Amino acid sequence: EYGINVKSAWQRSLGDNVTVAVIDTGVNHHPDLVNNIVPGYDFLSDAIQADDGDGRDSDPSDSAMVPKNGICSNGRKAESYMRWHGTHIAGTIAASANNKIGMSGISPNAKILPVRAFGPCGTRFSDVTDAIKWAGGLKVQDTPENRYPAQVINLSFGSYLNSGSKCFKGYQDIFDELHAKGIVVVSVSSTTRMGERPVASCGSSVSISAPGGTHAPNQGIFSTFNTGMISVGEHNYSENAGTSMAAPHISAIAALAKSVNPDA
Repeated sequence: EYGINVKSAWQRSLGDNVTVAVIDTGVNHHPDLVNNIVPGYDFLSDAIQADDGDGRDSDPSDSAMVPKNGICSNGRKAESYMRWHGTHIAGTIAASANNKIGMSGISPNAKILPVRAFGPCGTRFSDVTDAIKWAGGLKVQDTPENRYPAQVINLSFGSYLNSGSKCFKGYQDIFDELHAKGIVVVSVSSTTRMGERPVASCGSSVSISAPGGTHAPNQGIFSTFNTGMISVGEHNYSENAGTSMAAPHISAIAALAKSVNPDA
């Protein structure tokens, strides 16, 4: 089976002194994550899309908040696949190790900066771009300064970033600015347990892949989750699959490398 041989990397690094931003649906305070979470921000400006009763605020919690009938107040169907999406990604990156519960993230000593930019009822281009800029320590108008700028930024939402093989210019300009600061921005392809690429992960623009699994039983990526369907329930663990699950593997590996050499 194919993987990332992370145990050999742990002899050199566990991700100390590196912050990884998870720009997603937010991150739940799961007991396997809570010690590695630093204060983030909720960039969803539309209360309807956020479905949390307000616009931008300092609470980037991943709270499910899916309307009971599955329909948002703007008439759009809530995206159920986004439920606990950011929490699952955060666990792959930095779930605590050796704490006698659950699992270990790939960079278990790294910190997670939760940046909420997606809700069950949608998002805006401006919210996502502001979230990416803020995560990397760039100034965003009318937003508190980021006290924990990330060295690595995880983006598990590829379809929002490009059209075909070309990155939207609005994103590319931000990425160029972040790269100039030495910040790693991650959005990648996925592989199955046998090293194959799913159809959704093929294309001429693919330059790097990581385990993302498939939706078949016991073929996905196991990570932190929650039982809640419309609000916070019991903390647990669950499988998920896709390029969303592949990106945090690369983000965590980048954190291990940055921990050894900040200029990597």
